[in-house]
Amino acid sequence: MHQVDVSKDGRALQKLRREAERAKRALSSQHQVRVEVESLAEGVDLSEPLTRARFEELNNDLFKKTLGPVKRVRHSSSACLPSLRSELQPISPMLVFAWII
Repeated sequence: MHQVDVSKDGRALQKLRREAERAKRALSSQHQVRVEVESLAEGVDLSEPLTRARFEELNNDLFKKTLGPVKRVRHSSSACLPSLRSELQPISPMLVFAWII
């Protein structure tokens, strides 16, 4: 197992971002993907399985942060269109996850 810190390596972080985006899209239709980055840093390759559940766990705090703005928009919409109030359902983090993908 390699212990490589990529937090200050812009190129490695960009590779990770690209691969994370690819994995996110793939997880919208699959339960598991393999995250693979050749020569991530210092010649080390990354190849790890990633499940949808693990992805959600890793990003749960980000999903929750998006709920506040979404709720405010919904509240504003229902104030402008009172007929929507009865139709609005609670928003779950999983629904936000689906919107993000």
